[in-house]
Amino acid sequence: MKDKKSYNVKPEEGVFYLIPNPQTGKYTIYSQHGPDALHVLLWDSICTKLQMSWKINEVLFKPYYTGLPRGRIIEPYNWQDDWIVGIGGDFPLNEYRSMIINEFNLEEADSLGKVKFEIQTHEKMTSYHKKTVEDLLDIKMTPRGFTKVVKKKA
Repeated sequence: MKDKKSYNVKPEEGVFYLIPNPQTGKYTIYSQHGPDALHVLLWDSICTKLQMSWKINEVLFKPYYTGLPRGRIIEPYNWQDDWIVGIGGDFPLNEYRSMIINEFNLEEADSLGKVKFEIQTHEKMTSYHKKTVEDLLDIKMTPRGFTKVVKKKA
């Protein structure tokens, strides 16, 4: 049985994507909470969000669920252990760290030094999916963020 630390607001486990927002030029976090949260199950909602923001048919995004920055929050087994935030290292963590912490109610755990961010291979964008999503959105994604691609006239 797990020993649980009593937090004022219980931190949550789950998954998230960072979705490029064309209006702000920044990522917006979109998450699913709970122990059964999976990126592949959240992806349909992400495709709909992309369609609404970018005016591109959501069906075009469906096969490419590893084409955006993402992460997973893992609850510790014991209360003494850290909450793990697995990320792919595909986005500027310093800029989005507090957004992720807030989204999953990790503020108190973080203030106690109980949140650890780890780069995990299975959270990285796959190159083919990333390239396809970049081409669909006319953007370029790097660990520093994303930028709109300016196409040269022929």
